[in-house]
Amino acid sequence: MTDDQKLFNFQPATTVLTRTLIVAGFSITSGRRQPGQVEIECERIDALGATVRYLISLTDADRPPRDEVEHIREAARQDGRTLVMVARYGGDSWLGWNDFLDALGGAVPTWRALGTDYPQIVTITSSNVVPEGHSGEAWRLFEQAVADGLEFLFGRRVRRMGGARPGRRVSDMVTQTPDERILVIDAKASSEPFSITMADLRPLMEYVQVQHRRQQGHAQVGAAVLVANAFQQDQERIKNTSNEFLSETRVPLSCLQVEVLLHMIEHLSRRPQLRNGIRWGRLFCQCGPIRAKEFQEEAAAAEDQRMPRAASNGPIGRIPATD
Repeated sequence: MTDDQKLFNFQPATTVLTRTLIVAGFSITSGRRQPGQVEIECERIDALGATVRYLISLTDADRPPRDEVEHIREAARQDGRTLVMVARYGGDSWLGWNDFLDALGGAVPTWRALGTDYPQIVTITSSNVVPEGHSGEAWRLFEQAVADGLEFLFGRRVRRMGGARPGRRVSDMVTQTPDERILVIDAKASSEPFSITMADLRPLMEYVQVQHRRQQGHAQVGAAVLVANAFQQDQERIKNTSNEFLSETRVPLSCLQVEVLLHMIEHLSRRPQLRNGIRWGRLFCQCGPIRAKEFQEEAAAAEDQRMPRAASNGPIGRIPATD
């Protein structure tokens, strides 16, 4: 069974749909399961302060059920709602699942990165400490927290590799950005600022080479990314090491501090529709540190230059860390 087929088991698809709508600023007023599809009634305030009411019909088939389409349209008309039909693949009068999620800024696979306790969890575990009320190994909890954050930013699933495959020489995570760059990610929990040396990077370099072969003809491996609470070397030394990494692997090594990750999540939780408009490759696929200032500039450019698909939504509150 492919990932797309797994996604279209109704329960997970409906759960992802609900989370994504809420994060995009919609209020869900009701939902019901019908033969062949699930229908969700929701609404959002547009730029002029008017409430726009929607009926969203989601099916796990390749197209909406022919014998139900006119009935769905009539139900939307009678209730004064804008109808949005979503199927596995797009058509003349309906959206494909991936296109629908992209229109909302990307999927929201879990609530965890938007939970009130997320900043504390990712910060404490990055120092190789288990937070109060949690159990397990700190490094594994940190990997999970980093994956949660990146899943929200990119609207893409993050494949866990290292923690899930102990004893195998692989990176912690692999994911893909909305602009289709593969990122090989290594989360480093450390009580002290993490020291970047070429000797320590050797396993990561080898796995990047593996990904070059695996992704051939599919997508470009854009960068290897180290995530840590802090880095021991200054920016110039980090950049020199990153350039050396580039010369051996053909991809840059970028370094992401936890505080910058949190800054990105905080900003985009208020403007989630910008996530697909940001040139993530420009931020992550460069040698050296990923800077909050560069992210701010990129987010501002996405805001200014993008033609809005729908009215902008106001800020959302933090959501309890339930899944």
